[in-house]
Amino acid sequence: MTSGEGRSRRQDGTGTDDDSDSGLAFLMGFFALGIVVQTGAWLWGHPLAAAAALGGATAVFIALRLALRRTALGPPLRRFLRPLWAMVRAGIAMRFTLARTRAAASVTGHIDQWAH
Repeated sequence: MTSGEGRSRRQDGTGTDDDSDSGLAFLMGFFALGIVVQTGAWLWGHPLAAAAALGGATAVFIALRLALRRTALGPPLRRFLRPLWAMVRAGIAMRFTLARTRAAASVTGHIDQWAH
């Protein structure tokens, strides 16, 4: 079977549809990302739970990294995670900037009150 015959079978609906499988995997990735973001938002207000979750997540990530080195899933997974990691880093940087701004405003306000 040539690649042209494979395309015609898929258009007829008799072949396999690889696009729907990859679309489902893409949606499940965003679903998992939503779960991670919501959990992170909850952990932001609970520091002890955040420390425990961070320790567990670190162990899981180390195990996944070792497992992915032994399989062919590593490069495609890195291509998927690279933009997500950039968004996480930007969010963390924004949180730190906001915290520094609030701290500076608080200190400046206390100094102004003390001066008057």
